[in-house]
Amino acid sequence: MKLKILATTLVSSAAACPGSPSFMHAKCDMSVVFQNSCPEVVAEITGRVSSADWSDPHNGGTYTITASSDTSIAGQRVTGDKKYTDKFDFILTAGDGTCTVEACSESQVSSLIDYSTNYCNLHSLYCNSADDCTTVGTELTYAESYSSCSQHDNVCVVKALHSPMMQAKDDEPCCNSCLVEGEEKYFSVDTRADLCGESCMTPSDFPKYKIFEKGLEKADKDNMCESLGYPVYTETEVHGFGPIKATVDSYAHDSKSYKLMNEVECVAPTVECVYNDAGDSQCCTQGEFCVPGVGCRC
Repeated sequence: MKLKILATTLVSSAAACPGSPSFMHAKCDMSVVFQNSCPEVVAEITGRVSSADWSDPHNGGTYTITASSDTSIAGQRVTGDKKYTDKFDFILTAGDGTCTVEACSESQVSSLIDYSTNYCNLHSLYCNSADDCTTVGTELTYAESYSSCSQHDNVCVVKALHSPMMQAKDDEPCCNSCLVEGEEKYFSVDTRADLCGESCMTPSDFPKYKIFEKGLEKADKDNMCESLGYPVYTETEVHGFGPIKATVDSYAHDSKSYKLMNEVECVAPTVECVYNDAGDSQCCTQGEFCVPGVGCRC
């Protein structure tokens, strides 16, 4: 659960953006200035996608380059759970020893909050050793500026831990119990990232957070995520901006219980939700609805 309250632009504005069939969708539109030549940038981005020695550090997604030239790159990324496809474009302009890139990634299904996924779709293709990223040819030096990319947390490599072999981080969770007077515990399960989050907030704040986090619900126990099969604490982050902020503890499956939802046979009282033409499915619990193109939602 990441309570990202920054507004997401609903339509494509930059020439680099590939577009989306969904009117309401998350995206990341930004500029990146490299202290490298454009041929070096193109070679590194396309080289990562084609290299057998490189893997996506953000949940193990699969990249495909659909078009490439000296001045542009187009492609798509399928999420590690094979459920979602995002499309991206890079438009490159050469300078005096530099390369300015207009980069954009867009979700292809209805979404408002993407937990920095579209940002990582782009960032993971050029990040460097200072970001704990693996390069395949040239160490790129860059600076990013954001046009319409409100969700750009630097979680692209950290999320590589969200796998069957992940381990908890050394820092401590903030929200095992809500100790501030007037605050209560709330939780949400992000089926896209396969994570569960817990946060403490006042009940009066719940309706405004619920607008942006549809799966947000009041917890009926302190260890809510653990009771839902997410026992491994991974990180604590502050999300939002200005007066609308939340401190969130994230939890994941452990190595023994980790399974993709579409590998699990639904057992009553759950029902199977086949939510796209590819036959992907999830097990919806009581009170959830099967939403086409999305999955189980409250």
